[in-house]
Amino acid sequence: MPTTPSGSLPTDGEPTEVPRDQPVEPTSPAPRRPAGQRRTLLAIGLGTSIEWFEFGLYSIFAPFFAGQVFSSADPAAALLAAFAVFGAGFAIRPFGGWLFGWLADRHGRRVSLLWSVVCATFGTLLIAVVPTYASVGILAPIVLLLARMLQSMAHTGEASAAYTYMSEAAPDHRRGLWASSILCFGVGASLVASLIGAALTSLLSHDQMTAWGWRLPFVLGALVGLLTVFLRRGLQETTAFTRETQASGLARRPSLLRVLWLHRIAVGKVFLLMGAGGVLYYSWAVARPAWAISVLHLDPSAVYLGSALSDLLFVIFLPICGALSDRFGRKLNFYLFAIGVVALSFPLEALSRGGAVWQFALAKAIALIVFALAGSVTPAILAELLPTGVRGIGIGIPYAFAAIVFGGLTPYLWTSLDRAGHSSLFLIYASAVAVGGALVMYFGRETRGIDLSDVPTKGN
Repeated sequence: MPTTPSGSLPTDGEPTEVPRDQPVEPTSPAPRRPAGQRRTLLAIGLGTSIEWFEFGLYSIFAPFFAGQVFSSADPAAALLAAFAVFGAGFAIRPFGGWLFGWLADRHGRRVSLLWSVVCATFGTLLIAVVPTYASVGILAPIVLLLARMLQSMAHTGEASAAYTYMSEAAPDHRRGLWASSILCFGVGASLVASLIGAALTSLLSHDQMTAWGWRLPFVLGALVGLLTVFLRRGLQETTAFTRETQASGLARRPSLLRVLWLHRIAVGKVFLLMGAGGVLYYSWAVARPAWAISVLHLDPSAVYLGSALSDLLFVIFLPICGALSDRFGRKLNFYLFAIGVVALSFPLEALSRGGAVWQFALAKAIALIVFALAGSVTPAILAELLPTGVRGIGIGIPYAFAAIVFGGLTPYLWTSLDRAGHSSLFLIYASAVAVGGALVMYFGRETRGIDLSDVPTKGN
């Protein structure tokens, strides 16, 4: 079989096969990192932070703005409507995956990263100035939905481009650790969002929070977005993409449909692996704080502070889990993750319903630590599944659909089942999805330490 540049079609039209059980040893680190490493990490990290920050803000402040943007006649129904908009925004993610993935693979990772943060910043600003239902009626939730669609589209582009850029910039033998930094920035932003929530609810009255206080963090998020745009303008393109472009040329690359079909096995794995951790994360990090306030009637500032402490533990464990995968392999992380979800789902559910803030916070912290086993290495694994020339769009499209199925619908599904008294069904569902991710890893090859310029087109 003749060799070809990474991401290009072989001359005989057949994909290259690599034995599934063939061990892959870490290779010597290649000098592929862009100059200005600190600026690079900051530029990537802040962009990821914007996405996670607005996700955290939406779930944290939903109990306050739900009655403003929707009819306040039924607070529970208004909160459910807010989560419905949260899920509906995910519908545009496939377009975001296609658009920003195409930009990343055709015009460079830097271009995709820059425009994704511009889109996210505009969406965050739009939420900050959304009119109230009392003033404009149905137009208010329409504006909120538009803002969420912009943010969701940008988040898909941000994730695929950031996963690709960071993985290509990292040394082969430390890619898991470097990949975990993406979530460290993201969860750090969620932690800041929780602290802001705790501070504002302590300093402002409930009426002030409902009237205008919830808007302030979204204004802050938009300002940080503008700073990120400035930093990303100075990013250099990754060596892997530059080498791929010089070797294969843009004109000789296959069409989008051809690319997705050729790499259909890897694309399917991206979808399933994203879903494996997505259900656990979105149910605990996104839906639970608002649930604890609205259903358990716990003190909002205490819930936000408890959530911040759980996020802090999560951030601490992320690089540990990433380094673990660099030492012992990606598969072990997913095996431990699946075991943790199956064994702890029901005990953590019971603990969170104990009626005290510390019980809720402890349950959330344990759930996030379990998620860290899979979430820390997911960016590295996804990059290791696809060749350089199609890595952006090959991650972006399945990531988008996984976000719809396993992410955007999760808060609404969890809230609805809990409201109907069937929360145990959701726990079984979350466990089954986690086990599915572990099975995907079991039947695939170990990718720890591989050279991203030599990823096979099939069989991984």
